[in-house]
Amino acid sequence: MHCPRTLRTDLIITAALLLLLVILRANLDKCVQQVVPSLINPDFFPSVVLNCLIAINLLILVLDLRQWRGSSHAVPAEEAGSDEAGDETGTGGPASLLIYIGILFGYVLGLYWLGFVCATPPVMLAIALMLGLRRVARACVVYVLFAVLMNYLALHVMQIILPAGALWN
Repeated sequence: MHCPRTLRTDLIITAALLLLLVILRANLDKCVQQVVPSLINPDFFPSVVLNCLIAINLLILVLDLRQWRGSSHAVPAEEAGSDEAGDETGTGGPASLLIYIGILFGYVLGLYWLGFVCATPPVMLAIALMLGLRRVARACVVYVLFAVLMNYLALHVMQIILPAGALWN
């Protein structure tokens, strides 16, 4: 069976990451320390995050396996040599990776200076625009509502104080 190089790499990375997440989930009780008194178990939030990551990883692995199985039957000879994905959109390559790293670095600075609620929506918008977002106005409303809701849930449900920003203190 022919397996394109990028698909084979995706399969290996996804399987390794899935194994790492399952091992981390099995040893979660040794990794979490309780620092703030809380009404909920200190393992709750990390276990929810790990379960979501495991589920996402399993979905990616299943999709990659289905694509690999389908590619063994339907890959023309002239396309078999093309291993690059995303060339037609222009969102791949080292430049995009550097832009993502720059956005994340800016987000860390924004968290310190502006706080979670003010820094999160612009970062979400920037990444969505890089991924090809078309409806900017609707997305802005959703991102602002997401940041406000997450701040409220973190404070009142999980009792986590998110950064308020140095400019506002």
